[in-house]
Amino acid sequence: MALRVLVVGGYGNFGSIVCRYLIHTPGVHLLISGRDPHKLAAKVQALQAEGGQPCEGWCGDAMGPQWAPALKALKVHWVIHTGGPFQGQSYAVARAASRPGSTTATWPTVASSCAALALWMRPPGPPG
Repeated sequence: MALRVLVVGGYGNFGSIVCRYLIHTPGVHLLISGRDPHKLAAKVQALQAEGGQPCEGWCGDAMGPQWAPALKALKVHWVIHTGGPFQGQSYAVARAASRPGSTTATWPTVASSCAALALWMRPPGPPG
């Protein structure tokens, strides 16, 4: 089963870097969200052409009321929030991801899982 990772702001500067890495990562099904349907469609198309792996887009506001239902409908496992500017943003994205019944990893899980993900993604065998 693929790890379903949704990148908020996936067509922005930092989000694009994260998405370009994830589209080449085996075992990851990439989902991208953003508010501009044209930029989102262009980024999904470009990533599919570059990586050859499936990629989906969700157009909407991660701070809006449709966010929590979208996470559930898309069966998202992890959220990487790269949408900015960060100053003054609420915790709405994290709160929706941590609601009861959500399958999405919350910050403590993601923070403690970063090393595990790095190990999961590296080739088997001793470090070289």
